[in-house]
Amino acid sequence: MARSNRDQGGHKFGQSWAFPKVVVGLTTSARSVDLWLISPAEQQRATDLEQRTETEFTESAAWQAYVETVSTLLQTDPVAWTPLDMARVFAAVGWSYEVSDGHSDHRATECGTSVLTAVRATDFDRRFAYGDFRTLRLRNMLPQGVIDVAYKSALAACARILGTPSFVGGPPAFATWRRPDTTITVSRDTRSGALDLEIEPTAARENEAYFFRQWDDTWKPGERWRIRPEASRKRSDLEDMFYPHSPQAADWQTLDDYLTTAFDSLGADLPALAPYATSVVWVIMAEPGEGFVAQGWFATTRSRVETHEDGQIVLRDYPPGRAAAEQITALTKQALHAAADAPQQLRYYAFATSDQRLLDLHLGITQTSDQG
Repeated sequence: MARSNRDQGGHKFGQSWAFPKVVVGLTTSARSVDLWLISPAEQQRATDLEQRTETEFTESAAWQAYVETVSTLLQTDPVAWTPLDMARVFAAVGWSYEVSDGHSDHRATECGTSVLTAVRATDFDRRFAYGDFRTLRLRNMLPQGVIDVAYKSALAACARILGTPSFVGGPPAFATWRRPDTTITVSRDTRSGALDLEIEPTAARENEAYFFRQWDDTWKPGERWRIRPEASRKRSDLEDMFYPHSPQAADWQTLDDYLTTAFDSLGADLPALAPYATSVVWVIMAEPGEGFVAQGWFATTRSRVETHEDGQIVLRDYPPGRAAAEQITALTKQALHAAADAPQQLRYYAFATSDQRLLDLHLGITQTSDQG
C-alpha cells in the first residue's frame, strides 16, 4: 500500500492510499468529508493532467517573463525612494508608465496581468521615515488552479537570488527576506488569486509597526504566525527586529477570531511554504488544572487535534488544507469553552519542528514556556 498526498493526485483526491486495484482518496470540505474510490488508471490520468497543466504554466512565455521581472526587481535598489529612483526601477524592468500628477502612484502594466506599482507615501507615512514612496509592488492575478504552483515557482526564484528567507508565515502565505535597507516579501492569497512581490524600506516599515502596536488600541497582528527556517545557522538578518506581542483576548468572541484566523492560515498556508516551514505543534491548557485541554499540530502532509471526550483522549487526523483547519478550530473552540470560564484562564505553548524556530503564534491567550 502506498500513501501520498501531492504525488498521488493530491489536488483532486486529497490524501490517498494506493492498492493494486483501487485508490482510496480522502478530501474534506467545510461541511463534509468525502471518500473517493477510483481506479489506479483514473488516478494516474488525473495526476498526469495536473502535472502537465503545471508544466505548461511554469514554462509559458508569460510566466517566464514574470520570473525575469522578479529577478530584475530583486537586484534593483530603490535607494532613497524618490521619483528619480522609481523611474530608474521602471526603466530597469522595461515597462513604460505614466503619472497623472506628483501625488499619484507610479504604475505600469504588462500583458494585462502583471502590474508594477510604486505606492506613494502620505504625509502621515513620512513620520516613520518613508521617502516619497512606501512600497514597490509587483502583482499578478492568477486563476485558482495555478496559484499554488505559481507561488512555489516565485518563491524558488526569490530564493535563488536571496537565499533562505528570514522568516515565513501567514496569513496569507508569505516569505520575507529582511535586509538592512529593504525588506522583500513574496505572498499569495488563494481567495483573491493575487501573487504579490513587495519591496519596502526596512526601518520605515518597522517604525510603523512599532507605532501602531504601542499606540493603537484596536491593533491586531496581520501576521498570525512566523517561522524562522534553518534556525541553527548563524545569520544576522534578524538583529534588532521588532517582535510585536499580540493583545490578550478580553472575551470569547475575540479569542474565537484569533484562533480561527491562526488555525485557518496554518492549515491553508503552511503546506505552500515547504521546505521552509513543515509543522507547528500547539498545546492549550486551562488554569486551574493539569494537562491539556486541546492540542495538536499542523503539518505539510496532515494535521491532528486531540481533545477529551467522556474521560478519554480522542485523536482526529485530517489531510492538510483550509477545510480540515475549520474542523480542528471548531473542536478546539468547543473544548476551550467547556474548560474555562474566560479566555484569561487559558495558556498555550507551541513550537516548530525540524531545524525551524517558531518566532510567534498569535492566539489571543497567554504564552507559557512550560512544556512539562
